[in-house]
Amino acid sequence: MTSDPPPDPGRHDADDSPEVSRAQMIEDGLLIDLTDWARPVGIPIPVACTDLVWLTWIAPPPGTREVGQSERGRGHAILRRLAHVIRRHADTPLTRMPFKVLLLASPQVERLAELVAHGHLGDPPQRDPVITLQLPDEPQRW
Repeated sequence: MTSDPPPDPGRHDADDSPEVSRAQMIEDGLLIDLTDWARPVGIPIPVACTDLVWLTWIAPPPGTREVGQSERGRGHAILRRLAHVIRRHADTPLTRMPFKVLLLASPQVERLAELVAHGHLGDPPQRDPVITLQLPDEPQRW
């Protein structure tokens, strides 16, 4: 597996127009590529999360590293839950799939993370299948 994904989540200065490519959004830090983490849990297509998902749910809250929380562990918990939801709804086209996962908010407090997986499964046909994880109130990014 590769090292923890990077770079500069938190920037909100990219143009959200359709002309901005997914690759450019990843390069700009607006999307964080989770594909290498998604494959081992059974998600075979590219997965990314928004910088807000990274900062809100994947980056460990203060005090939780000392009790074993890490970006990789929290990311895997989210992706395992997403893989379960995808399998459970295998006969439903994935376009917008809300789901929840329980994560530590502090060393003694768990909190329910509410996320939305937006799937683009080759629609339009020239676009490759991808999944983007977002917060429920975020504007859709691909």
